[in-house]
Amino acid sequence: MINNVEDVAVATINVTYDPSVIRVTDAGNSDFQVFFRNLHFADKGWVRMGAYQVMNGLSGDVKFAELGITPVGSPGETTSLEIEVITLSDSEDKPIKVEVKNGSFTIKEHFQLDTGSPENPYPSIGGIHHGTIKPNKAITVCKLYTYPCAGTGGHSEYVKIWNNSGWNVSARWEGYGGDWHNISFDERFTLQAGVEYNYTIVTGSYPQIHHKKELVMDNGIITCTQFIDINRKEHKDWIPAIRLG
Repeated sequence: MINNVEDVAVATINVTYDPSVIRVTDAGNSDFQVFFRNLHFADKGWVRMGAYQVMNGLSGDVKFAELGITPVGSPGETTSLEIEVITLSDSEDKPIKVEVKNGSFTIKEHFQLDTGSPENPYPSIGGIHHGTIKPNKAITVCKLYTYPCAGTGGHSEYVKIWNNSGWNVSARWEGYGGDWHNISFDERFTLQAGVEYNYTIVTGSYPQIHHKKELVMDNGIITCTQFIDINRKEHKDWIPAIRLG
């Protein structure tokens, strides 16, 4: 942000950080008419951004850029976000005096819902799993990983998670190739601690199975309400071995 400015038309700014902690992966959504960024050295710990107005300058509280930041370090690690103003001038090309306020970024501890592998994952078959998930910690989710039985292509093909408020999210498998054990959601979301969520997971091939009605994990509980296999046989104690986080 460029705050409390009367007339700003040109800005060039560097941001530096510790690349072992975070990586800037995007920058944009500026209030300026023209904005550009150089992410070529993002893996080295700095990015350069520039912006200008074609016509009149901007005033008030002006958004220079929003940064997309990906954590690459470990929980608890912190880096400063140091701002260097290369150019800041008004519509008459006069320099603007500025007081810089640097920031920081701390990686919080990230919790997952992980069933782990069962001692005996068999029998296994594809089908449709229905059940509930109740985390005891807030779980931020971007992917669903499915544990495959050894030597098989066990995976999930579709997942939907929802609650009684009407909120829901779903994602589909993109096929074998690349990170095929995972289903990636379009946007990150958070499962709140103490809230019960419903799930439907459609599996194919041979995923590992916990043959239990209820599975207690470190960060929550997952239950099976119904599993219908590809032969249309119904079960009440099949929970797919997954990692949600």
